[in-house]
Amino acid sequence: MDTFTNVGLYAQERDSSSVNVTKNTASEINFTLTDKMDDILFDYPLTVNVQVDQSWAALRATQNGKTLEAKLVNKNGNYYVTVKAVPESEPPLASIDPATVEWYVNDAKQPQTGLSFQYAPPEAGTYTVYAKQGDVQSDSRMITVEAAPPVSDKILYANDFEGTAVEVR
Repeated sequence: MDTFTNVGLYAQERDSSSVNVTKNTASEINFTLTDKMDDILFDYPLTVNVQVDQSWAALRATQNGKTLEAKLVNKNGNYYVTVKAVPESEPPLASIDPATVEWYVNDAKQPQTGLSFQYAPPEAGTYTVYAKQGDVQSDSRMITVEAAPPVSDKILYANDFEGTAVEVR
């Protein structure tokens, strides 16, 4: 809630603004936010939504060296970073903080953190894997590991292409 005047100023700033994504990698997004308004009068932060991969469970956003409020939003299966940024200021930077991404296998927290995860299952079975940062959890993935078939103890014969049969175990 705000005054009618401030809501009007915000609407004019929003309606004349544009977003240009200048960098979009698996772990970082930079964008510029500009508008056509006088920056002395129009300096209210605008809400910007940038679509990202679902792996962005943990994130942080900065502008002019200051931390911005940012959150990950899931809309109909699409993930967005929502951040409030001031137009014509230093370009905002949204990035994942790898140290805060925790990994879980069958609901058991693993010692490894980061943007990627490696796991060697101790035995055949079904494993559910997901990442979590704070209260935000990624979609889970179910992985089924099957035991390798036993090695045959039968003797096989192969041809060495010179007319001699070779025993292969």
